Amino acid sequence: MYVLRLSVLIALFTLVLAGSDYSSDLLNPSRLSAVNAPFPLNMRVPRPPHSEDTISFLHPSAVYYPKRFCGYKYWVGFTLNNGIHTNEYPFIRCSNDLITWDSFPGAPSMLFYPLTDYPDSHGLIPAYWSDVFLFPGDGGKLWCGIRGWYDATGHVCLWVTSTSDGATWTKPVKIFEDSSGSQNNARWMSPCVFRDTSGAYRMWAVNADYYGRIVRLGAPSPDSGWAVIDTVKEHGAVGQYADFPAGTSTDTQYDDSIWTGKYCVWHLGLVEVDTEQTLVLLTARRDSISITGHAVLDRTGTLTGRPGNALFVGVMTDGGAGIKLRYDPLLLNNPVDRAFDWAYPYRACGWVEGVGQQMIVRMLYTGFDKSHYRVGLTSIQPGH
Repeated sequence: MYVLRLSVLIALFTLVLAGSDYSSDLLNPSRLSAVNAPFPLNMRVPRPPHSEDTISFLHPSAVYYPKRFCGYKYWVGFTLNNGIHTNEYPFIRCSNDLITWDSFPGAPSMLFYPLTDYPDSHGLIPAYWSDVFLFPGDGGKLWCGIRGWYDATGHVCLWVTSTSDGATWTKPVKIFEDSSGSQNNARWMSPCVFRDTSGAYRMWAVNADYYGRIVRLGAPSPDSGWAVIDTVKEHGAVGQYADFPAGTSTDTQYDDSIWTGKYCVWHLGLVEVDTEQTLVLLTARRDSISITGHAVLDRTGTLTGRPGNALFVGVMTDGGAGIKLRYDPLLLNNPVDRAFDWAYPYRACGWVEGVGQQMIVRMLYTGFDKSHYRVGLTSIQPGH
């Protein structure tokens, strides 16, 4: 029954878009919409020793291979939430139909494990291990990265590993270390890596110490030479100290009063349309919010008037140096009782399939139901 329901859902998403001029609307955030996924995906999540949570998985990062990589079209990295939320070890799943998800034969059950193998420049192990990121590279390689925060020094390090056969992963390499010493652990979150028109690698990541600055880095290769380029200019609803002007919401589902405070950018997802056009998915947190028909919760699921997150959509501008976002959220929590995202949606990722009028944007996003984190599949389409 589960497989049948998901098959029908995927087919309907595709049929809805087949007749639309999706290519012309894809980068127009004002016309995009998404619906909450009806149920989470089944990933058969691995568990490290002494795990308390045998259900949760979050932070999806996906790579789509139209011609398949090692036999699979869809490769997705997730992190665990094993009751010790600071140790979110990554694992990989792959699929050809978005229904059945496999662990690749012969691959390790988890990557970047154990923590003792990943010290910072002072020889200390990370206190917070999270935010997996996947991206394709030269030579037919798939790359996987992770972010670590080291509380004793305040450093943040990014590590990467790669595979050519899906089973054997190279020894991880540290590609970046922020040695500023800040005790804010919400730095260099949600790294997203793409190639620019010159073939160089570019990374965007969130530094949530100042209401979510998005910083851009560059490198000639995935495993060396990474350096900060600039801080991305943020235009629109969500951004550094950005207030929502009253009355900017155009959707009658929402009260205009929700736009009178600050959002904080928390997680980032980028959907590459081509090397020059990118769709932006941002998870944002807010101090106070009141939305008709939606539960009002904080990040722990407590009914205090402090909600968790909303997902916003926008586009890259200025060749990746800027972001323009829509005021209305793309996705909120699902008010249906016992929905996997009843409390709030969380980090999202996506990819484009097809060309012309057959284009479709798939989106994976984390949902929290007040007890567990899980990931659902939906689509982004014109029709807002």
